[in-house]
Amino acid sequence: MGASLNPAIDIGQVEVGFVQGVGWLTTEELVWNEQGRLMTNGPASYKIPAIADMPIDFRTHLLENRSNPEDTVFNSKAVGEPPFMLGMSVWCALKDAISYAVFCLKKINV
Repeated sequence: MGASLNPAIDIGQVEVGFVQGVGWLTTEELVWNEQGRLMTNGPASYKIPAIADMPIDFRTHLLENRSNPEDTVFNSKAVGEPPFMLGMSVWCALKDAISYAVFCLKKINV
C-alpha cells in the first residue's frame, strides 16, 4: 500500500474492508423480482456487517518501510479495496470445512 499517511486510519480501512467482504460473501442474499431487477441493491434491503460481526481477535499490522513506486502524495496508495476481496478466504474456509464434514459423515455412513 505504500507509505502510510496515517496508520490508524489505514488499519481501520483494512479491517473494515475485510469484514465487509466477509459479509458480502457469507450473509448477503441477492433477490431479483419477476422482471429480473435486483431488489437488494442498497443498505435498506440487505444486511450490512456491523461491529458485532467483527472477529474478537483481529490482528492487523502494516508492513513497515515499504514505498509505492508510483508518483503519489507521500508514496501513499488506497488500502480499502484489496482487503475486501480477502473476505474470499473466509468463504473458502467455510466451504472446505463443510465439504470435509460431509466427507466424514459419508465415510462413517451417517
